[in-house]
Amino acid sequence: MGTVGYELSSHNLNKMCFPFQAFGKIPVDAEALGVDYLTIAGHKFYGPRVGALYVRGLEDKTTPMYPLVLGGGQERGFRSG
Repeated sequence: MGTVGYELSSHNLNKMCFPFQAFGKIPVDAEALGVDYLTIAGHKFYGPRVGALYVRGLEDKTTPMYPLVLGGGQERGFRSG
């Protein structure tokens, strides 16, 4: 992310990365990239058609993440039931 990532951080903006083509072929380290959110898709590395989302600081609420649908208490309050 380099200079762009630094500029975004200096303005208190969150960074999201989609390393679909690289994942499974070269090392992908969200901490080293300095991103707040990172997504992957399983079918890009011969896995099932599922995806995953990495959120930096989710436990201590460093990076915001809000539910799209409110209600219920499943998944630590991130998914309604």
